[in-house]
Amino acid sequence: MAIHPEDVLRYSLWALPALLVLVGVLLFRRRRKEPARRPVTALPLDRPEMLQAAFDRASVGVGFVTGDGQWLEANRRLLSILGYSFAELGNLPLRFLTHPDDRKREAALLAEIRAGKRAAYAITKRLMRKGGDYRSARVHMLRCAESPQPLFRCIVEDSGHQSTPVEAIFAAMTDVPDSAAILCDASGLITGWNKGAERLFGHDAEEILSTPWMKLHVGETKESLTRLIGTAAQNGFARSLNKRVLRNGTQVVVRSVIIPDLLRGDASGFLEICHEETAAARTASPAVRESDSALAKILEENATLRDALARAESTEAELRQSATSLKATNVELSRKVRLLASAIRKMLPARKPDEPRIADIAAATEAAVDATLVEMNWRSVTGEDLGNTLAAVAEEARSGVLHLRSDHGEKRFVFEKGQLIACSSDRDERLLGQLLVDAGVIDEAQRGAALETHRATGVPFGSSIVKLGLATEDDVAEIIRTKAKHEIADAAAWQQAEWAFTASTVAAADMVPIAIDMLAVLAELTPAVDA
Repeated sequence: MAIHPEDVLRYSLWALPALLVLVGVLLFRRRRKEPARRPVTALPLDRPEMLQAAFDRASVGVGFVTGDGQWLEANRRLLSILGYSFAELGNLPLRFLTHPDDRKREAALLAEIRAGKRAAYAITKRLMRKGGDYRSARVHMLRCAESPQPLFRCIVEDSGHQSTPVEAIFAAMTDVPDSAAILCDASGLITGWNKGAERLFGHDAEEILSTPWMKLHVGETKESLTRLIGTAAQNGFARSLNKRVLRNGTQVVVRSVIIPDLLRGDASGFLEICHEETAAARTASPAVRESDSALAKILEENATLRDALARAESTEAELRQSATSLKATNVELSRKVRLLASAIRKMLPARKPDEPRIADIAAATEAAVDATLVEMNWRSVTGEDLGNTLAAVAEEARSGVLHLRSDHGEKRFVFEKGQLIACSSDRDERLLGQLLVDAGVIDEAQRGAALETHRATGVPFGSSIVKLGLATEDDVAEIIRTKAKHEIADAAAWQQAEWAFTASTVAAADMVPIAIDMLAVLAELTPAVDA
């Protein structure tokens, strides 16, 4: 039987679909037997840039400090918690930011981690913000490098932060797609970005957070935006209509309402709720109406808070002014009475044993001004017996003021349970400020600054030195110990004196709290006293 070419072509056309089906089945079975392959995800090309972004956008404060507490790096959240710029924080060691009471609690832990005895520790302590107030925070310290010097990672979790009504409104609008809600801190950095803002501006939250709010505006200056925020803070809200730039570079007109966070005081931020102008003219959706109702409520609360805040600030200012005036008056009056009493004693001749002294009147006047309100029982004592008098007060663990006076001057020794905690003298050359200058701890300019602070606030001179950071507590205490020894040795040289003990503690201008074992001091001075 002959096969024609036409038949071969016809049979091939019929067999071709069957052949394609067979090949498809074989390929399907082979693919089912092969294990599924994971799609390869390309890693970011710039790894340091990725790590820096994660560091900056961390939800907790993170910084790196050297062994002596100097800051090397700090992320945005840490700067936001403390309120400083990085340039300001670089001049403030971690120890300076820690509350003095918490600094003592942390000293042992810090010494161990510096010595390599422990790798990390955590402590809840108070950190000083830029305004001078302290905020409680949970601080984690981790030793993370050894060379060329020890390096520590400091993680700060703000445990003292409480949500304000403005922050609560933003939290409620997080997933609202029809209204753009933008939350900013006091420095103008964006800290909150909801779904509506993503839809309107095109930026997602990760790329826009911690960027300046001003970058969204077109044709606005920093001064004009600052005035807008100031108007909102003054009136409780502010409305605006201006151009904004979207992620794709196009510009739109946006109508917005700005609500200040008055509950944060001088550290307040603000919330902006905005719509595109064409969209705002349309009928609002239920979600928008709900947000507008919440907006009206928060505006009413802000007005109430603003009035209460104004009244509180006015009352606080009046009280502060009155307290400062009273302190200054008291300090000046005490100083004048001391000078008058000293002048009267120097003008009077030495009296006979049974002759009354007019200087006693000056001493009683000074005691009244210093609020002792106790009639003193003066007794005679010689320099040789002074050591026994001081030792008796220490051994009996008495608390009060030992007054000592003679024609050579007047001294006071303040005791608490037998421990000498302060001393003073009317000898100008032995004032605490001069002793600190003589020891090279401070200079004359710093002494003048501390004296002005003491006169303005009434804070003891030595405490003013420490608060201004001009000297440490140990420096001042050491000078006071030396001063106490000089005062005791000087009084021991008096031939005749009088002493009285009162239960009231007198705060002299140059007193600084110390803790000295009087018996140990007397033991050191035994040769001088016996001489």
